[in-house]
Amino acid sequence: MESTYKKAILIHFGELWLRGDNRRIYIDLTKRNIMMQLGLRPKQINFQYDKLLIPIEKGMDMQKLLDKLQYVIGISNYAISYSTKADLKSIEKLAESILREIKKGKSKAQPIRIESSRAYKGHKFTSKQIVDKLVKLVIKMGLEPDIEAKDSRMFVKVYKDIAFISFGRANGVLGLPVGSSGKAVVMLSGGIDSPVASWYAMRRGAAPIYVHLHGYQTNELAERSKIPKILSVLSRYYPRYKVYYVPAHIFQLALSKMDNKYEPILLKALMFRISERIAREEGAGAIITGESLGQVASQTMANIAASQQSVELPILRPLIGLDKQEIIAVARKIGTYDLSIMEYKDVCSINATNTVTNSSREKIGKLLSEMKIDRIVERSLKASKVVSV
Repeated sequence: MESTYKKAILIHFGELWLRGDNRRIYIDLTKRNIMMQLGLRPKQINFQYDKLLIPIEKGMDMQKLLDKLQYVIGISNYAISYSTKADLKSIEKLAESILREIKKGKSKAQPIRIESSRAYKGHKFTSKQIVDKLVKLVIKMGLEPDIEAKDSRMFVKVYKDIAFISFGRANGVLGLPVGSSGKAVVMLSGGIDSPVASWYAMRRGAAPIYVHLHGYQTNELAERSKIPKILSVLSRYYPRYKVYYVPAHIFQLALSKMDNKYEPILLKALMFRISERIAREEGAGAIITGESLGQVASQTMANIAASQQSVELPILRPLIGLDKQEIIAVARKIGTYDLSIMEYKDVCSINATNTVTNSSREKIGKLLSEMKIDRIVERSLKASKVVSV
């Protein structure tokens, strides 16, 4: 590739363009998150031509940047791009240089799809003329033009004074930049569902604060469990988070005097109240859970209603309508599944047997009062440990 062409990573947005007058706020948040996740300085990423550009400078590890970009939420797609003058001759010359690089080491013709778009309509040539000229060039160079090719796409974007040619566009995570919807407390267990719920919440702009209720004798033992490993995977999508390790033994002691068929519902009620207390202190606007309607006994409509009584903050359930296999597929995709299925002493199922599926708010409210639930919340939080990353 000739050194006269400027190389950059071009980053495209998705639904950010639906944000109207607030659009620039979302773009600035996306830029901030990219800098944080890729380790870039402000001058190394620019907002130009309705996109974010990362000019490739000497010493930059471009592949490392691309590997990290795949986890940045709020991006529609990204690609390595080269820029040139906004005229047909310059575009054709740059395209020829790129195609020459593509052809190197290829023993047979590679199918290539050519696409073009003009952001500036004042040029004397059309997008179709660009495509026609480049298709002829592809054939002349012994390659194969193919409108069905998905993995080998050359895309030309023309502005008033500059044109970009990209090849090998990769899809992003989509969604809204993390932080754009504020903070939310995520009730994180050791299972499959809650990490997936956290990922979905992050895709809608929620910055996570994790709460993990554990059955270990000390918080330090919980810190050496698989939970930090799950958090490490989730941190690829947003590296800045806080986690509260809350011991369950105070609750379990009070529960020993109760009928254990109500245990999962009472436990969920405790977790909601602890999460709401933390949310108030952290300035979070919602609670996130991994509940899926009817998946287990504690997640029937009646039990969900009974367990969330007295909680004022919104409780968001991103997985509420998903089948278990759908949740597992997403867990595999985001990289948490193998960790989630590792053996773990999950508090959610320590003593429960024959859980009631149709509890009432009155019954659960009475049991919570008998347990002195507010005192349990207070003591549990005092015994908790907070870790910031």
